[in-house]
Amino acid sequence: MRLAPALMAFGNREASSFVRLLQAKETPVAITWGAFNRKALIRIPLFAPGDACDAWAPTIEFRLPDGSAHAHLLLAGMAQALALGRGLRDLDALLERTAAHGEAIDVTRMPGLPRDREGVLAALAEARASLEAGGVFPPSVLDAWLPAAVR
Repeated sequence: MRLAPALMAFGNREASSFVRLLQAKETPVAITWGAFNRKALIRIPLFAPGDACDAWAPTIEFRLPDGSAHAHLLLAGMAQALALGRGLRDLDALLERTAAHGEAIDVTRMPGLPRDREGVLAALAEARASLEAGGVFPPSVLDAWLPAAVR
């Protein structure tokens, strides 16, 4: 959830990506998670035990990317985000603070997603150390994505 704005660099690469997000029609409107809310950034569908879907492992939907996504970099970034999340000391507080309860999301109390390319690039520059941790993203890869003015 903390790296979501930076991951937009790999998952929302076109100007039309922001049109989709700004319309907010079943698209993420804030950095939230939930089981049923289709406006949550991360959706964790829940199934009742014994349901026909019980045969499949639980899934997580990261609802941010669109057809312009660079899948390899996005998945590498998501893996880095999961590794970062495992080490957080305040994980329970973060999850409670960002939970989307019910159908309505109070976007005034939730961290927001960048609404333009400049905001995404600033988030990518800020998250650079987290993405480069462990050698997953070589500095040259992020240099290719970041303009010199933001590095």
